[in-house]
Amino acid sequence: MTSTSSLHVYYNTFSTRRKAEAFLFFQRALTAVAVGVWRAGKNALFLISNQEDTR
Repeated sequence: MTSTSSLHVYYNTFSTRRKAEAFLFFQRALTAVAVGVWRAGKNALFLISNQEDTR
């Protein structure tokens, strides 16, 4: 799915192109934050489990 096709879909949903672009930007920002938090949490769990194994 390219950004142009998804923008076209949102362009039909929202009244203006600016609203569609703002929604896509917001959606991508939320996705990036969620992925970052998930990776940080996974790394923290991995480090904690490694510390318990070395005891």
